[in-house]
Amino acid sequence: MKRPIIKFAVYLAVPAFLLISYIAIPSSKNITVSVTNNTQVTKKSENPITDNEYHIGAFDDGWYSQYEYIKDLLHFNVWHNYAETGKGWYNDVSDNYLEPIPPYIKNIVSTNKSKSMRTYMDRPVMQYVVGGQRVDYQCEQIPSDAPYWYYAFSSSRIIQEHITDITDNDPKYGSGEKVKYCKAGNWFPSNSNVLIDSGVISDRELSFNYTNLWMTDYYWDWYLMPKIRIDPAYASATQHNNDTVCRIQITGWDGQTVKDVFLKVRNFKQTDNSVYNGDYLESYFFEPGQQNLKIDTSLWRNFINTKDKDFFAFDWTKYSGNDFKIYWYGKCDMWIDRLRLENEPAHQYLTLKNPKWIERVNDEIDFAVANQKEGVPNYFYYEEAEFSHFQSIKELNRQIMERSQNKTALIIWLNYDLFRVHIPGFPFGEKSMLNASQLKKYLSEDFGLNTIVMGSYGLEGYSQWDVDHNSYWTKSFHPNTLQTASDYEPKNGILSFSASPTVYDDWLQVHLDTGRGGSKLNYINKLMDGLSENSNMRIIDCPQAHLWFSSGHKLKEPTNEELELQTCLGITYNAKGTMFFSYTTFGNFNSPVYGYGIIDATVPDKCYPRHKSVYGQDKFNKIGEISAKLEKWGPYIVKFKPELTTNCIYRLAEERNSFLNSTYFADVITYRQGTAPPDLCSGDNPGGNLPDGLTYECKDKRYLQMAVFKTSADDVNKYFMVVNRRCSPYIDNSTEDKRGGMRNVRIRFDLNAAEFGGHTLWKIIDLETNSVVLTFSKSESKILDLGLYLPGQGKLYKIAPAD
Repeated sequence: MKRPIIKFAVYLAVPAFLLISYIAIPSSKNITVSVTNNTQVTKKSENPITDNEYHIGAFDDGWYSQYEYIKDLLHFNVWHNYAETGKGWYNDVSDNYLEPIPPYIKNIVSTNKSKSMRTYMDRPVMQYVVGGQRVDYQCEQIPSDAPYWYYAFSSSRIIQEHITDITDNDPKYGSGEKVKYCKAGNWFPSNSNVLIDSGVISDRELSFNYTNLWMTDYYWDWYLMPKIRIDPAYASATQHNNDTVCRIQITGWDGQTVKDVFLKVRNFKQTDNSVYNGDYLESYFFEPGQQNLKIDTSLWRNFINTKDKDFFAFDWTKYSGNDFKIYWYGKCDMWIDRLRLENEPAHQYLTLKNPKWIERVNDEIDFAVANQKEGVPNYFYYEEAEFSHFQSIKELNRQIMERSQNKTALIIWLNYDLFRVHIPGFPFGEKSMLNASQLKKYLSEDFGLNTIVMGSYGLEGYSQWDVDHNSYWTKSFHPNTLQTASDYEPKNGILSFSASPTVYDDWLQVHLDTGRGGSKLNYINKLMDGLSENSNMRIIDCPQAHLWFSSGHKLKEPTNEELELQTCLGITYNAKGTMFFSYTTFGNFNSPVYGYGIIDATVPDKCYPRHKSVYGQDKFNKIGEISAKLEKWGPYIVKFKPELTTNCIYRLAEERNSFLNSTYFADVITYRQGTAPPDLCSGDNPGGNLPDGLTYECKDKRYLQMAVFKTSADDVNKYFMVVNRRCSPYIDNSTEDKRGGMRNVRIRFDLNAAEFGGHTLWKIIDLETNSVVLTFSKSESKILDLGLYLPGQGKLYKIAPAD
């Protein structure tokens, strides 16, 4: 694995979070729409990037391009290999962000095209550009319900008639921005100053070091860039050159002064005799020896808490004195818009617009587009960015789309926690919990993204000791009918506890739907669903396929049944692709840190299929089986309209009732082995004769996921999906435990539904086998048998006229 620190998914525990910094505020900064509302948003136009395929692959599956595995046996259509700034694919250091595209890259992408595989272009120069971080702190008062309320100062001074917030509509100098205006006059005490802004709300922009080296806050120099204009008439008099306009005091974690920068009138002019024209500046002219606004890497430790052994920058219960205090000296009128903080890559790419990086990016774009099939983009890919990277992401995506004429774009893996960790109150504060509407505003409207990868690694792997000592962490279970049924044994790769199939399946439902930490899979799936429905965004699902063990991040290996369940759940929530994480392996069970994926890559430069997981199951072939099914389903799934999808977790009464009331389903029934009718739920009896040897289950025990899809509002064909959410494996029929989670599933339609108008006979087609399961007449209200469902199994059906 190329970057073993990064894929830590949703809700990782302190201090092992992949965390976040902050970004410049877009032009919509003064919008005051509440960030806590849950209102539905209007659907936007179609995604501008044509993409005719369902994505199937695994991250890092391009490692040494073993096509006999990834293409022939695993049925993948996506090739991906990690890159860094200093080295490209296959760890080639000659392929880096400073050099042009080497020949071997061209050979790989050309070969991928010939094998009908798209390439996720994870490239060193893109790593550099997206590594650019920018933050804009607004100097005027920002409403507490504005989308970017945290990029402001908690104390923004107002002195009536003297220091006010105005919209600068000056016909010569202003551009309609809201700014803080400081008016000089006799009221101001001589040789004094006024603190006009202090207490940056999101105050940990220079404190993050839990990610890849080139992404850390200490790797690059930073620039502080206040956007200010002053009275040009006052500045034109050379006797005012040494007058101090304002002072910016930079303080560190303990409140100590790191830098004091005095902006004088002469700093607004290239030379003492130059003319300052009154425009806003954000870069200034400093004399040799004068303290400037650059924060070089040697100052970084001032912005972290070195006294706290368990320090975590975005633990918002910890005090931080990091601040940028702005003092006005009253010598002349001053208009100050914002205080920008950006690192070296952002400075080069966004501010200086250095042609070197523009041209290097263009070369990559031209190459990617020239080596892709029509309607199958070779997307550029970036993994798990902090919020502060999104101005660079926005501009890079704009450049890619414009240069390629909308033939490709940038996609990112959206770590939900990493995206919002900068918001005070994280992780559980109300204002830090971003819903789908808010994510749509940021990702689609403000940053212009069209395709993203999302996921949650819901199967944690913590010990009882971990759980007892950290309330964020939860332990997981596996069914004791697996070949390996032992309790927690990290030395054997077992990071879960043994339980009976009944106990395990009951736990699994609650854990995936309501669990804290990374286990909150349902929460992320519903965000994915909401983003798909309410925007033009294409969402690629990233199921957990890996085992991971380190001191602060532990994930159990998913069983084969859990792999299929996760994949199918993503489809019910409108996923347009499945990218498993991850393909490769590092370390071993005796290492302090290890991770196991789909193949064994612990031998340098060699990969072998993992035909035996820690539970003794054939993981490699199971991934191939799932992907082969996705390959058959894909042409249908890409045509489904997310805004026309209805889904539900069937055991939950509210979701179930809403689903039944809004679709053509009247009931969905699961039958288990046994003859005795269930106690306490006779009202759930579906009617009719019980199948031989089976009995119906209570509705709250029908562990199913249901979804109804449409390709258009007027398509006569209908599509639906049923997923068995029980994952205890089926062995045989000898005992209840060995029968595990296998269930018989039957359905009853509301035959008065408008969807069945115009035809009397209908057929249900299994889209994996393309075979007719059954034919029914809308004149007869019958319970229809869909057959047996294996644990974790999902089936996609088409209902078509049969007359």
